[in-house]
Amino acid sequence: KCDDILLFMPQLFARNGHGSQLNSYFLAAMVATYLGKAMVILEAPQKNSRYPNGSQFGCPIESFKNPEEFLNFKGNDHSELAMKRDFPNGLERLIKHPSWLSRECGIPTCDGTFDYDSWEAIRKDQRDLSRIGKPSQEILCAENRRNVKVTVMGGEEVRQFFNRQYREKMVSRSGRHARERAYNWAVRLGGTHYQAEVFSKTEEESVIWDYVSALIARSGLATFQPWIVRDVKQFIMSTELPLDVPHDSIHVRRGDKLLTDAREEVVNYWHSQGYERQVDFPLNYIPFTHYLRL
Repeated sequence: KCDDILLFMPQLFARNGHGSQLNSYFLAAMVATYLGKAMVILEAPQKNSRYPNGSQFGCPIESFKNPEEFLNFKGNDHSELAMKRDFPNGLERLIKHPSWLSRECGIPTCDGTFDYDSWEAIRKDQRDLSRIGKPSQEILCAENRRNVKVTVMGGEEVRQFFNRQYREKMVSRSGRHARERAYNWAVRLGGTHYQAEVFSKTEEESVIWDYVSALIARSGLATFQPWIVRDVKQFIMSTELPLDVPHDSIHVRRGDKLLTDAREEVVNYWHSQGYERQVDFPLNYIPFTHYLRL
């Protein structure tokens, strides 16, 4: 079960938005399940992390060796407090990586010859391959007297390889082998025999991705750590919003979307406000107050 591994290294996207990090994680899971690989996450050790606490997702009280010491701490520098050595770091402080996807495989070390820096060097080689459109490469690794195939990807690489190498195959239904691959993919995502049969015969691309999304949602892949669930619940309760009535929600996209997808809408908005030249726009985005007037 651990002879073929997709080793996912999320550190590169640690400063991206939470949605971007989760999207890369889900995309890696899609690639791993499509290819029939176990997916193992390799987080950056403390010396390679950009974050003193080991994660971009903060420090819940459970992360400290002595929670009472944290609650009673009066200083400003929480780095003085000792943290648990085995507490999840990086992306895994946000999500629970399921055992059905990892197959409970450990991080391959090639019999102790590979560490984080070794895999990071290979990831960078994969990045260079992805940028010039070449296929991803597998490393054959001797592990406990057996050979393990390891494919290393970070957020950038998995997106590049998905678009250039896997996407077209994932939606193809031309021929028996393509339909068999689709059937097996659905089964790996937890689909029943009937659901996998339907999926293998579905040809419209948008419907295929909707089907994959539904299977992923039911698989438990998107499961947050218990402290995330608790803190979100406490925050929602603190807003005192009534929870027995429906509410409208608005997802305001900023960041890189301002330069691409949202740019036309931004330009149209400021033109409607009387600004003709883009250099004169007061802001490079639509003010949040505009959404509240809708």
